[in-house]
Amino acid sequence: MAITKILNIQESEGRNPASHLKNALEYIQNPDKTEECVLVGSINCLPDTAFEQMEETKNIFHKTGKRQGYHVIISFSPEEKVTAEQAMYVLEHFAKDMLGDDYEAVYAVCMGI
Repeated sequence: MAITKILNIQESEGRNPASHLKNALEYIQNPDKTEECVLVGSINCLPDTAFEQMEETKNIFHKTGKRQGYHVIISFSPEEKVTAEQAMYVLEHFAKDMLGDDYEAVYAVCMGI
C-alpha cells in the first residue's frame, strides 16, 4: 500500500520568496534519481521551465508570498514490486485527477531512494 505525504512549500525569507519552490523542483527532477529525467512529467507547464512558468502565474494572480506550492510524495513499499512505469502511471493520474487543468505541476519517479 502506498503512503502519501503532502508538504507545504513556504516562502523563503530574506531572498526570492520562491527559492524554496525552485529548490523543490530541482530536487524532484534530479537526473541521478530519475534516469536522466526520463521519469519526469508535468501538467500545464514544461519541466525545464516550470519554475519560471509557476513564478509568472503567481505574479499574474498576486500570490507571490506565503505558500509557494506543495511537494507531494507517494512512496511504495518494496514488497509491492512497483515498476518505474507503473509508478509513473500512478503519479500522472494522481496529478491529473487532483489538479486537473487548474494548476501547474511537475512529477517524477525517483529511483534508489
